[in-house]
Amino acid sequence: MALQKEPHVRNVALERPLGTNRPDVSAEINGVSANTARNTLALLDTLKTEMPEIWGEAQVVGRWVWLEFNVPPVQEIRANLKKLGFHWNGQRKCWQHPCGAPRPRLNGDL
Repeated sequence: MALQKEPHVRNVALERPLGTNRPDVSAEINGVSANTARNTLALLDTLKTEMPEIWGEAQVVGRWVWLEFNVPPVQEIRANLKKLGFHWNGQRKCWQHPCGAPRPRLNGDL
Protein backbone atom coordinates (compact mmCIF):
# COMPACT_ATOMS: atom_id res chain seq x y z
CA MET A 1 0.00 0.00 0.00
CA ALA A 2 1.44 3.36 -1.01
CA LEU A 3 1.88 6.02 1.64
CA GLN A 4 -0.60 8.85 1.39
CA LYS A 5 0.75 12.34 1.71
CA GLU A 6 -0.94 14.99 3.82
CA PRO A 7 -2.86 17.69 1.91
CA HIS A 8 -0.81 20.80 1.13
CA VAL A 9 -1.86 23.85 3.14
CA ARG A 10 -1.17 27.17 1.45
CA ASN A 11 -1.80 30.32 3.48
CA VAL A 12 -2.97 33.03 1.12
CA ALA A 13 -4.62 35.26 3.74
CA LEU A 14 -3.54 38.86 3.46
CA GLU A 15 -1.70 40.42 6.37
CA ARG A 16 -3.86 42.90 8.22
CA PRO A 17 -2.30 46.08 9.55
CA LEU A 18 -1.83 46.40 13.28
CA GLY A 19 -4.48 48.50 14.91
CA THR A 20 -7.96 48.46 16.30
CA ASN A 21 -9.56 46.62 13.37
CA ARG A 22 -7.34 43.58 13.89
CA PRO A 23 -9.53 40.45 14.19
CA ASP A 24 -10.10 38.64 17.47
CA VAL A 25 -7.69 35.70 17.07
CA SER A 26 -9.82 33.48 19.28
CA ALA A 27 -12.64 33.64 16.71
CA GLU A 28 -10.59 33.96 13.52
CA ILE A 29 -7.09 32.87 12.51
CA ASN A 30 -5.59 34.20 9.26
CA GLY A 31 -9.04 35.26 8.10
CA VAL A 32 -10.55 31.80 8.66
CA SER A 33 -13.26 31.38 11.30
CA ALA A 34 -13.22 28.44 13.70
CA ASN A 35 -16.45 27.17 12.11
CA THR A 36 -14.94 27.27 8.61
CA ALA A 37 -11.84 25.47 9.92
CA ARG A 38 -14.06 22.71 11.36
CA ASN A 39 -15.89 22.45 8.02
CA THR A 40 -12.56 22.19 6.20
CA LEU A 41 -11.28 19.46 8.52
CA ALA A 42 -14.56 17.55 8.19
CA LEU A 43 -14.35 17.78 4.39
CA LEU A 44 -10.73 16.55 4.39
CA ASP A 45 -11.71 13.66 6.67
CA THR A 46 -14.59 12.73 4.35
CA LEU A 47 -12.32 13.02 1.32
CA LYS A 48 -9.73 10.77 2.98
CA THR A 49 -12.40 8.17 3.78
CA GLU A 50 -14.39 8.24 0.54
CA MET A 51 -11.71 9.15 -2.02
CA PRO A 52 -8.31 8.20 -0.53
CA GLU A 53 -6.68 8.09 -3.96
CA ILE A 54 -6.99 11.88 -4.35
CA TRP A 55 -7.04 12.99 -0.70
CA GLY A 56 -3.30 13.70 -0.68
CA GLU A 57 -3.68 16.09 -3.62
CA ALA A 58 -6.03 18.44 -1.75
CA GLN A 59 -4.78 21.98 -1.17
CA VAL A 60 -6.28 24.17 1.55
CA VAL A 61 -6.25 27.73 0.18
CA GLY A 62 -7.64 30.20 2.70
CA ARG A 63 -11.27 29.11 3.21
CA TRP A 64 -11.28 26.74 0.23
CA VAL A 65 -10.14 23.24 -0.64
CA TRP A 66 -8.76 22.94 -4.17
CA LEU A 67 -8.04 19.83 -6.24
CA GLU A 68 -5.99 20.10 -9.43
CA PHE A 69 -5.49 17.28 -11.92
CA ASN A 70 -2.99 16.95 -14.80
CA VAL A 71 -5.70 15.30 -16.91
CA PRO A 72 -9.48 15.53 -16.49
CA PRO A 73 -10.71 13.01 -13.91
CA VAL A 74 -13.01 10.22 -15.08
CA GLN A 75 -16.78 10.67 -14.81
CA GLU A 76 -17.01 8.61 -11.59
CA ILE A 77 -14.45 10.84 -9.82
CA ARG A 78 -16.21 14.01 -11.06
CA ALA A 79 -19.58 12.70 -9.85
CA ASN A 80 -18.12 11.90 -6.41
CA LEU A 81 -16.52 15.35 -6.19
CA LYS A 82 -19.87 16.99 -7.00
CA LYS A 83 -21.58 14.79 -4.41
CA LEU A 84 -19.12 16.09 -1.80
CA GLY A 85 -19.89 19.69 -2.80
CA PHE A 86 -16.95 20.45 -5.09
CA HIS A 87 -17.47 22.40 -8.30
CA TRP A 88 -15.26 23.03 -11.32
CA ASN A 89 -13.80 26.53 -11.61
CA GLY A 90 -13.02 27.10 -15.28
CA GLN A 91 -10.97 30.24 -14.60
CA ARG A 92 -8.62 28.58 -12.11
CA LYS A 93 -8.78 25.17 -13.80
CA CYS A 94 -9.37 23.32 -10.55
CA TRP A 95 -12.11 21.66 -8.50
CA GLN A 96 -13.04 23.79 -5.49
CA HIS A 97 -15.02 23.43 -2.29
CA PRO A 98 -15.90 26.60 -0.33
CA CYS A 99 -16.03 24.87 3.10
CA GLY A 100 -18.84 27.11 4.26
CA ALA A 101 -17.37 30.35 2.88
CA PRO A 102 -20.07 32.42 1.17
CA ARG A 103 -19.33 32.98 -2.49
CA PRO A 104 -21.09 34.21 -5.62
CA ARG A 105 -21.36 31.88 -8.62
CA LEU A 106 -19.03 32.77 -11.45
CA ASN A 107 -19.48 32.08 -15.15
CA GLY A 108 -16.57 29.58 -15.05
CA ASP A 109 -18.16 27.52 -12.25
CA LEU A 110 -19.98 24.34 -13.15
